[in-house]
Amino acid sequence: QDSEAKKNLYIGAHNPVGTAPTETLAIGYNALTNLSSGTRNFAVGKDAGFNIVNGDYNLYIGHSAGKTNQSFSYNTAIGYQAQELFDGQQSTAVGYRAGRSATGTHTIFGYNAGTTISGGSAIFGYSAAAGSTTGTTTVVGQDSYRYVTSGSDNVAVGHQVMWSNQADKTLDNNIGIGLG
Repeated sequence: QDSEAKKNLYIGAHNPVGTAPTETLAIGYNALTNLSSGTRNFAVGKDAGFNIVNGDYNLYIGHSAGKTNQSFSYNTAIGYQAQELFDGQQSTAVGYRAGRSATGTHTIFGYNAGTTISGGSAIFGYSAAAGSTTGTTTVVGQDSYRYVTSGSDNVAVGHQVMWSNQADKTLDNNIGIGLG
C-alpha cells in the first residue's frame, strides 16, 4: 500500500509515477506505469494500462491490454492486446486483440474481433469486423463484416456475412443474415 493511504496496491516493476491515484491496483511489469491521477483503475499484466495518465474506472487484464489509453475512462479490456492502441471510452473488448486499434465507444467480444472498428458498434465473433473501419454497426458471426472500410448502419449475422475481399468496400444501411 502506498504511503498516503489512498488504498492502492502495486506489484511488479515500474509502479505508477503519481501520488494521486486512488483505489488502484496494478500487477505486472509496467502495469499503469504512467498513472499520475485517477480513481479505481485496475490492471493486471505486462504493460496493461501502461500509458493511462488520468483515467478513471478502467479494467485491463492481459499483456498490453489498454496500453495506450491516456485519459479515457470506463473501459474494460480482457485479453492479449485487447484495446492495446484504442482511442475512446466507455467500451468493452474481450478476446485476443479484440478492439486492438478501435476508436470511439463499442462492445467487442471475440478473437481478433473489431480490431480497427470505429464507435457505436457491437461486434461478436471470431475475427468479426476484423480490419473494418466503419461505425454504428452490429456484427454477430465468425469472419463477418471483414475489411469494410466505409459506411455505417449495417447489421451482419452469420458466418462470413458481408465479408469484403476487395479494397475500399463501402456498405450503408444493409442487413445480411445467413452464410456469406
